[in-house]
Amino acid sequence: MIRVEGDRFLSLGAGVQSSAMYALCTIGDLPRPKQAIFADTGCEPRAVYEWLQKLEAWGEKYNGPPIVKVTKGDLFMDHFVGTRVSMIPAYVINDRGGVGRLRRQCTRDYKLVPLARQMREAMGVSWKGPCRHVATVMIGISKDEEFRARNAKPPSDKSDWQRRTYPLLDLNLTRTDCKEITQIVGMGIPPKSACIICPYHSDISWLQVKRDKEDWETAVWFDYQIRDWYKTGRAGITGPMYLHQTCKPLDKIKFEYDDTNPGLSEECLGICGV
Repeated sequence: MIRVEGDRFLSLGAGVQSSAMYALCTIGDLPRPKQAIFADTGCEPRAVYEWLQKLEAWGEKYNGPPIVKVTKGDLFMDHFVGTRVSMIPAYVINDRGGVGRLRRQCTRDYKLVPLARQMREAMGVSWKGPCRHVATVMIGISKDEEFRARNAKPPSDKSDWQRRTYPLLDLNLTRTDCKEITQIVGMGIPPKSACIICPYHSDISWLQVKRDKEDWETAVWFDYQIRDWYKTGRAGITGPMYLHQTCKPLDKIKFEYDDTNPGLSEECLGICGV
């Protein structure tokens, strides 16, 4: 198939890096995308939703790229209703007492696929079938998290119509640089963007979740609710599930502050939390 150049899009996680990238696109230091797309999992921190409103207002004031919000549904509630569950990489104790981890499906289903659907719709291409257009996707990964770009994978092997770019890496910008940019343009400092029920949270990330009473109560409730979910027979889970690697209830853990690991304990797919 002969490919033709498609549109440019910004993957907007509403975190530090992608917010800085949105600012740079607005003031002309980066190419302007057709849309900045926010894929809502339904269980982002309250601070992220508040920041997104602020970002939209800033974009309207300074003629930023249009922000489009898309969603597959509510990742939180979808674990309890419906017939198909997109599993989070929770920790599981098997019947022999060993600890394992579930396969991660949430990033693909709730972030990558909704983003891809929106891009194809914006380019006037149906979701099913071939795509002659090659969309350029701007991903907000900074210099200090370059490993995420190396490990990032497309949603499927049929996504050769997407070309990923990493403008912050090209500009050699760090996360600290990104914070300075959002402050200079008058946005303020964005919050950390990652689902409140993400098992990839490091202890310091859990401490950040804990600062918001409502977010923390939601995470603790979810952690307890999934504990014996394996008894339902759904998804082939063999034992109790936990959000923390110690396989202890969240509200029973004394989190350790480790400033050498301030974010997610393991790499995500290069699209969550940016």
